[in-house]
Amino acid sequence: MAPLRLLDVNTMQFADGNYLAEKERQSKKVIPYAILSHRWLAEEDEVQFDGRIEKRGLEFVWLDTCCIDKGNPAELQESINSMYRWYQEAAVCYAYLKDTEATFPSSMEDDEWFTRGWTLQELIAPRRVEFYDTNWQVLGDKHCLKDRISAITKIDIAILGGAKSLDECSVAARLSWASGRRTGKIEDRAYSLLGLLGVNMPMLYGEGEKSFIRLQEEIIKTSDDHSIFAWKGVKDEHPGLLAESLDNFQNCGSVKCTYFRKGKSAFFMTNRGISITLNLMQWTLDTYLARIHCVDLADSQEKNIQDGMTGLFLRRLDEDDQYVRIKINGQELVHDLRAPLNWTEARFNRYSREVPIFVRQAKMIGHQHTEERAFGFRLGDGLLENDAETEKMFRVVGSPKGLLWNEAEKTLTLQPGFPYLDVLAYLDISKQGKKVREIKLCFDFDFNPIALLAESSATGAKDPLLLTYSTGDDVYSEQERQRWLSFAERLPHDSHPQAWNTVNNQSVASKNSIRSGLWQLRGDRIEGLDVFLGGTEIRVSMKMVVTEFGRKCWELRFKNMPGSSLKKLFA
Repeated sequence: MAPLRLLDVNTMQFADGNYLAEKERQSKKVIPYAILSHRWLAEEDEVQFDGRIEKRGLEFVWLDTCCIDKGNPAELQESINSMYRWYQEAAVCYAYLKDTEATFPSSMEDDEWFTRGWTLQELIAPRRVEFYDTNWQVLGDKHCLKDRISAITKIDIAILGGAKSLDECSVAARLSWASGRRTGKIEDRAYSLLGLLGVNMPMLYGEGEKSFIRLQEEIIKTSDDHSIFAWKGVKDEHPGLLAESLDNFQNCGSVKCTYFRKGKSAFFMTNRGISITLNLMQWTLDTYLARIHCVDLADSQEKNIQDGMTGLFLRRLDEDDQYVRIKINGQELVHDLRAPLNWTEARFNRYSREVPIFVRQAKMIGHQHTEERAFGFRLGDGLLENDAETEKMFRVVGSPKGLLWNEAEKTLTLQPGFPYLDVLAYLDISKQGKKVREIKLCFDFDFNPIALLAESSATGAKDPLLLTYSTGDDVYSEQERQRWLSFAERLPHDSHPQAWNTVNNQSVASKNSIRSGLWQLRGDRIEGLDVFLGGTEIRVSMKMVVTEFGRKCWELRFKNMPGSSLKKLFA
């Protein structure tokens, strides 16, 4: 279908859509026409082309300076939504490069034509684009100039040469070609990309940068391409999955989509943010690495893009299903999980979980979501009342790689990104003669803090340590071991619920009769836990604190526990 209006080069009169449709019906063929490309002057005015361009026998031309009634909102909207198709169907597009001289080929690199927003689709959509210099000398067409144009625009040479379709390029790559380009109106930066991304949307001049958010919302209505989330430039006040500006995609030209046999789940915008299901892996406190199915070949060491794994950081808010995108130590994306931490597909799947979530797109007030977190525990009162005259000590045994002790903070924390499945630290205090013999510190997948306590009464004095999976002659039942293993794997704990004295939110907990010396203290990720253990005279609390170094972490405190002097020793 021809444009709404074409200019007859012989009569210099306009031919409207009805006339063109009738002419096509009579001739039984599509009317060939040429496109005259935009150009950008210092005073930001549009001009018409010099009449010396050879018309090649074409009867009609189209140019937006006069072939669109911009005073008619309906026509303007239809034209912008149809423009890419009009370029595709044109016989040729003539592009005039005002700042280029044929005698100085290098001047082409600085021509303003390549900085215009609208000229991107004029370059890509037509089958043939012919370039002319400032003196109307022929420079060549986009096929013979594809190497030079690719170097200037960062567009894939195969796209310029016609060997590759747009559908083979990721959304992020296509948006990267447009980053840095400018238009007379800020909204046109988004509107000029409709055809390039295969979407349609109404024009709302005056909305500013919101036009780009709307463009992304239209893209995700028809595309499940995760590369739309692979941008950089996260701001604390705008922590959503959709980019605030087109320029956030500036360095995404080498981002490729990866195949996922299971298929990606649907995602869409709601009034609570983007609803999406992602594979999440614990990274640091209240923070997950969310895998997205794309890879940046510029940053990845993988030659096979299907072996690449990319992740972005999401922090969980107080509402259980609400998340925001954040940076960790200035890092926004992990483009190659294999390089820093040697993650494999199977290993990632073991430590991750598929979770349906909402990621907020609305502006955030305050900076609580960006505060530094420490993935671990501070050992507070009742555990680290050091006494130089005592030789008592505790041992940290069987803990994961990446666990660090900070003497100044009195914290046991796991470095961000190190594998965590069920165990943060075992504290063996069996040599101190305390009421509690062993302590196991951990978090569940939701970052609820958990402390497992084994009293001396739970096992005999010569029994092996209960929480450290000793291979000696155990005196406790295999059923209890399986009960603990099920807990470690985060499975429902209903196989033998009386094996542990499970404490959740109650302020006073009583012992049961099966294993009176085993306690499972499960705090809430927001409220923590403060409980008096019946029959022991011990009070245990877990609450969120800010350390001397400004890090938020959980603090474990004991009150009224006999034998209060501990000294750290890593075993």
